[in-house]
Amino acid sequence: MEDIIYDYEMISTPNGGKRCVGKLMLNVDVPQGAVYAIYEHSKPDLQNPNNPDSNIVVFVVGRKYDDITKSPLSIVDERISQGTYFRVRFYLEDGTWLTSNIENTNSFISAEDLNVIYPSDSVELILPSKVRLIVRNEYLQVTTDENLYLNIYDLNGVILFSDIVESSASVSLSYSSSTIVVVQYKYIDKIMTKKFKIK
Repeated sequence: MEDIIYDYEMISTPNGGKRCVGKLMLNVDVPQGAVYAIYEHSKPDLQNPNNPDSNIVVFVVGRKYDDITKSPLSIVDERISQGTYFRVRFYLEDGTWLTSNIENTNSFISAEDLNVIYPSDSVELILPSKVRLIVRNEYLQVTTDENLYLNIYDLNGVILFSDIVESSASVSLSYSSSTIVVVQYKYIDKIMTKKFKIK
């Protein structure tokens, strides 16, 4: 995919926060032997605290393109939200398919706007569950009074850490490809999700 433009606006949410919603435009080269194409996208903000497998990207059909005689193929999604993954799948004459690279709308939002929509800086977070999380110098410091199943991943869906923490841990975030990381953990019977700005 190339020439990707995310023409978004920031809107207010009912809880007083901000979200980005806008129009996505892109071009993608049509491979030889392609019969039709499908533009696919995920749900926005996959970090769902009610879903322990929320770091798994599930794509849904956005639009089918039957006329793909011209290359590159131009694709427009009139309304797409922040934190949404997208790709294009080409079905070939032999019944197989090829997919483009996967992108995320957050990659096309300015750093200033990302700081507004994901306002949780590297500040200490103390939760009622007696789990303490703090980001310092690209390390996540974790302290807990119970065993904690912890997942950390960046906004491109790359898992940086997935393990059980017993009492405390220090996890490097230096391999993150995004300036925001998502920390998700299961404490007793509840799943909690928090975003941190690390760079």
